[in-house]
Amino acid sequence: MLYSDSYFSPLGELVLISNDNSLKALCFHSNKYYQKLIPQNALFQPNLEILQKTKNWLDLYFNHKNPTLDNLMLNPNGTAFQKAVWSELIKIPFGQTSTYGNITKNIQNTLAKKQLSAQAVGQAIGRNPISIIIPCHRILNAKLQLTGYAGGINLKKKLLDFEGALYKN
Repeated sequence: MLYSDSYFSPLGELVLISNDNSLKALCFHSNKYYQKLIPQNALFQPNLEILQKTKNWLDLYFNHKNPTLDNLMLNPNGTAFQKAVWSELIKIPFGQTSTYGNITKNIQNTLAKKQLSAQAVGQAIGRNPISIIIPCHRILNAKLQLTGYAGGINLKKKLLDFEGALYKN
């Protein structure tokens, strides 16, 4: 069974999806994959522990407290490759950024691959179902400019500005 709740952030409403004990998705309504991420049959259950923990995490984040994932179980749906990419994203600290190239190199090392397409990494980043917590908004192009974000470039800019991250316009 899947459960849902909403969170009203300073940047807009977020929808949370979980199973009994782990977070499956977190996204803004502007996310281009919203329809695929948010199941219509999810039961509204605002008092479910994992959803409460997620809202507490978001409260800390939006109050610049840099929360940890210690008490938050993440279980996004994805391939093994996508999950490897998303694990790399989680390592990027609040207010910091990385590039598609850096993530590609890290994944190459992690998976012991000689070659890996930056485009494949970019597609995996774009399919991240847990926005903000798995911080795909912190990824820039090689020139440290804003590129692609499933929630839209304006939202990516707002998230990076909120965190005080540096990037080029």
